[in-house]
Amino acid sequence: EEFVVLLTHATREDAARIAERIRAGISSRGIMIEGSRDPLKITASIGAASLVPPERSRPTDEVKQSMLKAADLALYQAKESGRNRVVLAS
Repeated sequence: EEFVVLLTHATREDAARIAERIRAGISSRGIMIEGSRDPLKITASIGAASLVPPERSRPTDEVKQSMLKAADLALYQAKESGRNRVVLAS
């Protein structure tokens, strides 16, 4: 599955830190499956993009779509480079 998390006023460093915290939290837990003694390990691949608009400025729909596309491309880079990692869009 793919999910989107929008962080308002998050810098690139904020986005990286929060994405890593989410990834680590997911991969540190497991899911118990009926009939199994051990939990099923799960991982998360995360693509993140950041934009802090100038004060009192709102991003246009075009900019929002561009940011979503950049995060999506970063997600696929995370998956292709071994999964269970965070990749920041450039």
